[in-house]
Amino acid sequence: MSLSTLREKLYNIELRVPTIEEMKDFSLNLYHRLGWKGTLAISSIALSWAYSKFKNRIRCNTILEIDMRKINLEEKPISPLQTLLDESVVQGYRIAEAIRKAATDNRIKGLVVNAGSIVGTISVLDEIREAVLEFKKSGKKAFYYTDSFNEAFSSTVLYWFASAFDEIHMSKAGSVNNIAFSGIGVFLRKMLDKIEAKPSFFKRKEYKNAINLFTEEKFTDEHRENTDYIVNSIYNKLLEDISAARNIKVDELKEIFKRAPLTAQDAIKWNLIDKLNYEDEFYETFLPTTFNVSSKKYLNLLSVHKYRSRVGGLYAKGKHHIALIYLTGTIFHGQGEKDIFGEEKDSYSQSICKAIKQATKDSKIKAIVIRVDSPGGSALGSDVIARAIYKAKQSGKKIIVSMGQYAASGGYYVSAYAHRIVASPFTLTGSIGVIYGKINLRDTFGKLGITFDETEAPENSHFFSPLHSFEKGNEEKVNHLLDDIYDRFKGIVSEGRSLPSEKTEELAKGRVWVASEEIREKGLIDEIGGLHDAIDIAKKELGLYDKDTICVRRFPSHGSLLSRLTHSDDNTQSLFIPRGIMNIMYLFNGLFRIMNGNLPTPFRLLLNIVPLIKMNQKGEIVFPVSLYAPINPISTEMI
Repeated sequence: MSLSTLREKLYNIELRVPTIEEMKDFSLNLYHRLGWKGTLAISSIALSWAYSKFKNRIRCNTILEIDMRKINLEEKPISPLQTLLDESVVQGYRIAEAIRKAATDNRIKGLVVNAGSIVGTISVLDEIREAVLEFKKSGKKAFYYTDSFNEAFSSTVLYWFASAFDEIHMSKAGSVNNIAFSGIGVFLRKMLDKIEAKPSFFKRKEYKNAINLFTEEKFTDEHRENTDYIVNSIYNKLLEDISAARNIKVDELKEIFKRAPLTAQDAIKWNLIDKLNYEDEFYETFLPTTFNVSSKKYLNLLSVHKYRSRVGGLYAKGKHHIALIYLTGTIFHGQGEKDIFGEEKDSYSQSICKAIKQATKDSKIKAIVIRVDSPGGSALGSDVIARAIYKAKQSGKKIIVSMGQYAASGGYYVSAYAHRIVASPFTLTGSIGVIYGKINLRDTFGKLGITFDETEAPENSHFFSPLHSFEKGNEEKVNHLLDDIYDRFKGIVSEGRSLPSEKTEELAKGRVWVASEEIREKGLIDEIGGLHDAIDIAKKELGLYDKDTICVRRFPSHGSLLSRLTHSDDNTQSLFIPRGIMNIMYLFNGLFRIMNGNLPTPFRLLLNIVPLIKMNQKGEIVFPVSLYAPINPISTEMI
């Protein structure tokens, strides 16, 4: 008998309470052998162990429950302390992992999701949806309940997620608002003209549309073309998935959705909903009947969070080690500040390179999976990270990139050197191009009565100035700089993806692509799938079999909570209050919130104001971007 089989049998043993005579005999024998002190010590240890096992056991015929009514699905892992401070923030992949583990757990008999408005990207929802489909393949039932598919905005994505379940239940007062998508652009040019702010931007090339926000009054032809393509690609994919799940033809779905918003009775009529129940009816009548128990009291409902804490992660233990690195948010060059949990809000090149180097030097790590969910950022930061990935690849490590909702521009730059690229079917990727520019605010300040005077200086002294547009000589320098960055970007894509330069140029020009079979054939990606699929591909790249166990370890490794609380950054320190004290104040603020209290007003003011004032080691005051962004020119290399 294998160890896993034995463990399963032990878990399923129903505990029997011993008789009074049995307990008496056992206690007397223990007393005669150890005395009263030894008996007390052994009994305390045994009772503590037994209680912990009894409390944390998973009973037979358990139903896994996921309450998704008020949660924010995040891409990156959430620390236990952060969960304590805000239970609404959950990593989507952890939920998907627990569902996959429950699919092969004989103690779990079904899955129930109670959902409302879910905050999260489509790619994260897709990870969970695929796990639900895998759960159903095991022969177990999955049920979805909601009061309504939203009230005042489109529910197409939410309904697409629900369609993966065996049955969808909704309250009798609910509605299904599966409204079609449309692309809406926002343009600030007329507003900038009114305040006499003069935007000066350059791009490579015509499909690089980010700067249109400042330079245009409406869609350019290329902007409209790319936006239509993105919207239609995602909407059609949603319809295809719903069609397969609900057994309704795509053309019929389009006609049905044109009638939306749909009442509850309309939804039943068009086979979008299976049953109309209020929440109490769903839990007190439907579920007990379905799982053959007399009442809700005897339903063995277990939250997905408790289940995962008891059984552990899908890849918590294993013989073969794989590193997992998260690259999310905007890409910046250098080092960013970490919060109390040891995390950076965005991706800074120094931190990402450190993680890659740690994983590369670890002899146990044979493959590195990099989860990229970034729309881009600094050209320099992206290039530095791409170089670190290239070096890791040269060292013999297998590099697999898993793309989330975004892996575009700089997000694609850092991915190009990977052995394999696995993209979600909703990933926005490509955008191979670059933008550069600034906004001249001299006349804007003049309208406010603010004037400037300056001494004579060479022409290029105004290059980064928010008070000057680019002169002709400086425009030439900008174009030369853009050409250099664009050519280097394309060169890395051609080298990493083994594409001819002519083919790369066709795929570039700043165009955004939606992950699909089309772009897989064009060579931008290798596979369609989620993070789970990327880990499985990494396993195959190492030549491992299905029976081989793997351990997925996150990099970079973090220090203790105490070290984070007392940590001060090397480059900057807060004025007046040390960084460590600020972190402790943040912690207490979170604890006060939990107790429905709040910090005294002076402390809350310090929490809001002090972090805005920084001083570096030279004694120079430094203001973060968020403080001066409204009046600062946009003058940075962004790709």
